[in-house]
Amino acid sequence: IKNPNFQNDLRRVTVLVASHHGRENGCYDEVFNYASPKAVIISDAGKQHASQETRGWYGNRVPGYQEADGSTRKVLTTCYDGTITINVDAYGMGHVTTEKQRNALSPAY
Repeated sequence: IKNPNFQNDLRRVTVLVASHHGRENGCYDEVFNYASPKAVIISDAGKQHASQETRGWYGNRVPGYQEADGSTRKVLTTCYDGTITINVDAYGMGHVTTEKQRNALSPAY
């Protein structure tokens, strides 16, 4: 994190993939001194470890993006969303799609 080249790379991050499957010991607040991602992806399986407990921690550090239905998503997880695909168009705009559909009982992270 002290390397200026790495700091510059962090400034270009728009989607952050959480380290260590989103577990608390991978949360590093100083990253957000340089990176300003719109959303975070946590690659996790079913609740085997403490990965789901950090969704709020990450969600408090990103503004999120607006989905087609008008809702805002800040944190996506492979456990909850399935396969997550980000397509970037010719203008540099990212479009996020997920394998699973969300439902009314799902957390709005």
